[in-house]
Amino acid sequence: TGIQTQLVNNVPRIRRSLTSALYFRNLCLKFVHAFVPAFTAHLHRCRVGVQDQLGKPLLDGGVGMGAEQLLLDVQALKGVLLGMPTLGMSEFSQPPPTYTKLVTRSMHKVEILLKFMLTPNDPPAACANNYFTMLGAAADVATVQKVLEMKCVRRATAKAVIDLVRQRLANRPDPEIAD
Repeated sequence: TGIQTQLVNNVPRIRRSLTSALYFRNLCLKFVHAFVPAFTAHLHRCRVGVQDQLGKPLLDGGVGMGAEQLLLDVQALKGVLLGMPTLGMSEFSQPPPTYTKLVTRSMHKVEILLKFMLTPNDPPAACANNYFTMLGAAADVATVQKVLEMKCVRRATAKAVIDLVRQRLANRPDPEIAD
């Protein structure tokens, strides 16, 4: 993709212009902290469901190849981000473990979001169950609403899924009380 090409072409140049490897490592960490949330926000604005010319869903959340291709692109981007601290180095070196952990966790959230987009919407109970299975403790109503909008799910189905998610969140034991 264009992002990957820009990173591969420009990161070695940036590395050479910085005076310290510590500065470059800090730049890589700050880049991931800024890039992944912005990338996720742009993904939330996408509509990868099948729509007619008026923007109405033709299939109830038929996502098709759009989300699959996005998932493949995200996995390739994750690979480039993981290698970013070592781009342009003459000798082989491992990226710092803190950087690897940050990229892996951040991009995993994006991958889960796209994998949830590939799950069926009917029946709504199964859709809500898939959501909790994939996101676990990170599950919230706002995220499921955004994903259902991205999937172009009909309002009735989306409302049923959101109601089930709210109900399940209300019934979830508070981890602070359980300890």
